[in-house]
Parts: sequence; C-alpha cells; structure tokens
Amino acid sequence: MKHFSRWAVAPLLLLTLCCCGKKQKSSIIILDKPVETKPAGPIAVGDFDQTYDEVWDGKTYHVTIVRKADESLPQAKEDNQPFFDNRVTLRINRADGTLLYENTFQKSDFNAYLSDSQRQNSLLLTIMPDPAEGNGLRFIATVGLPEMSSDELVPVSLRISADGQLSMGKAPKLETEENPAALEEEGV
Repeated sequence: MKHFSRWAVAPLLLLTLCCCGKKQKSSIIILDKPVETKPAGPIAVGDFDQTYDEVWDGKTYHVTIVRKADESLPQAKEDNQPFFDNRVTLRINRADGTLLYENTFQKSDFNAYLSDSQRQNSLLLTIMPDPAEGNGLRFIATVGLPEMSSDELVPVSLRISADGQLSMGKAPKLETEENPAALEEEGV
C-alpha cells in the first residue's frame, strides 16, 4: 500500500511544480475600445419666468419676461450636443393693468444682427432689463450657446417707447468681470 500511495502523490507533485514556474511578463497591453458616447437628446436651457415693476418717466410698468424651450424650432449644436431653441415673451402692462407691449421673440427676429454661423449654431438665450438710461423701457436680448463665453454672445438692444413701439439696435458687448466698461450708450 505504501508503494501505491507514493506513485499517486508523484503526479500531483509534478503538476504543482509545473504550475508554480516563473511566468514571463508580456509587454502587450490590451485596452478596451473606447465607447463613443452619443448625446442623450437635445437639452433645454431651462424655462425662466421673471416679473418686476419698472419706473420710467414717473410711471410704473409691470414687466414680465418668460423663456420657454420650443421643440418646434430648429435646434442648435455645440460639441455634437443638440439644444432646443427658445421663445421669449416680453409683456409690459401699465400701472392700471392695460397692455403697453407684448411680443414673443425667437432667434430669427434678430437675424439682422447675426452671422450665418450664428443663425445656424446659436439660440435665443434671454431678454433681460437694460440698466442704461434713455427714453423708453430698455432691454437686452442675447443670442448664443449656453456654453459660450460672453465674448461670443450677441447682444441686441430693445427699446419700448411710451406708445408701445419697439426699436432694436446693435448693443455693445455685455458687461462682464473681464470687461466692466462694456456697457456704453450707442444711441438706441
């Protein structure tokens, strides 16, 4: 019996020695192929609603600015990420509640101030109050992409007269921390 057990253990010992031998290291590194991520879908910049009172020429006006993403408008793209364009409604009521002005803007309303590239690759971001002094209620409309710096935004001056008439003009670059003197009166 002792003779039989030695022969049974010998193959196990030989197998163990073979398995524990020194392995040669390979200089070949195998990486998984990078997976190209595709955008999940168009991004809406975000709905926005602002209401405030503005005093001009001794009269109080109730101003409402509403931005909504509009899936029916052509989309803008930045780095292969599509964005929904926006419509922005500007409504101004007199203190007695009567309507002075109301209009819903889209990017095409500002085409005269945009390059061909900006017409295709940007969106209407917002309309905001303009602190510049002058006759009429003043606003700045901005066209660009959400990721763009303020140097790439296209600002357009809007002025609403006391009789509710709109006039537009090219606005100076927006005031930023890098450019605090950018807002200057340009006669709009």
